[in-house]
Amino acid sequence: MGARRTGLEVRLIARRLRRRSIAPARDAATGRALPVTTPYRRPGPLWALGYHTGEDYAAVTGSLAVGVSWGRVVAVGSTSWGPAYGTMVVVRTSNGRHDVAYCHLDSVAVEVGDRVRPGKVLGLTGATGNTSGAHLHFEVRPAGGRYGSDVHPVVVRRGRP
Repeated sequence: MGARRTGLEVRLIARRLRRRSIAPARDAATGRALPVTTPYRRPGPLWALGYHTGEDYAAVTGSLAVGVSWGRVVAVGSTSWGPAYGTMVVVRTSNGRHDVAYCHLDSVAVEVGDRVRPGKVLGLTGATGNTSGAHLHFEVRPAGGRYGSDVHPVVVRRGRP
């Protein structure tokens, strides 16, 4: 299980993260980026569309889910995206073009309406929804888009939302 951090420790880690390239999943103890275990568009029978609609990051329960772009929280908890995504945070990018989802969270640290910046801690990773274990599912869609309208996550992770 991941290490639990105090509020001050989480803020200090988040401050360090803002100075680095952004990855949506970070180790709670070190702040280091966690690796992608299932890349975007990997084909397979596990997904209704026949491919993976986001990126999965290896994360034990309690790792940090952090914002990758500027925006505002538009949904928290279980959303209309469906129960498979579990507890999630959806951030609409500041230009209004994309919705960025952080899924399967154990807990959430933001509320609807909160502003988000790169490196802001949004919650802690977990294994809620349809999953075989703890990880962070990171998915990008056009604003208001439905399942199957996914966009390659790199457009948001590289700061070009």
